[in-house]
Amino acid sequence: MKSEVLHKVLAFWWVIPILLTLVCYKLILRFFGVIMIPEDSIGIVNKKFVLFGKHKTLPDGAIIALNGEAGLQADPLAPGVHFLLWPWQYQVKLQKFVTVREGKVGIIEARDGRPLKGGRVLAKKVECDSFQDARAFLTNGGERGPQIAVIPPGTYRINTGLFSLVEESVLEIADNMVGV
Repeated sequence: MKSEVLHKVLAFWWVIPILLTLVCYKLILRFFGVIMIPEDSIGIVNKKFVLFGKHKTLPDGAIIALNGEAGLQADPLAPGVHFLLWPWQYQVKLQKFVTVREGKVGIIEARDGRPLKGGRVLAKKVECDSFQDARAFLTNGGERGPQIAVIPPGTYRINTGLFSLVEESVLEIADNMVGV
């Protein structure tokens, strides 16, 4: 009886690798450098090391890499399939899109950029597509710290390695009134 069952299982041995492949396909693809980013997320890329090239380490005081240095990369991965991101060199963290709800505004704080000057408390406005383009923010002179620009309700692809967001309630000030 046991040998019959064993014989039947061995007759269909090829099913086991197929089932394992179907169950573990993301791990298998990841081993070969393939990353799949879902439609509602971006991939925050952390490059673990650089072997060749002029830009091996980040400049002093920087935490975001603009030139392929080791560290958090400025450009997140968009939804879709991405290749050549080897697991021993790149760590990719999936981050859901940032959503600011109705009746709220998004207050942004940058973790990298130029230091604030002259005792200023809020950073100047920089054109960076509602903080969705970290590279533009950093190359156009974005400053670290709380930003003067806020983002309205909506869904955004914000690199949370560079920016943190806090939702605050909208305050409407009536005509001929002053907000303090």
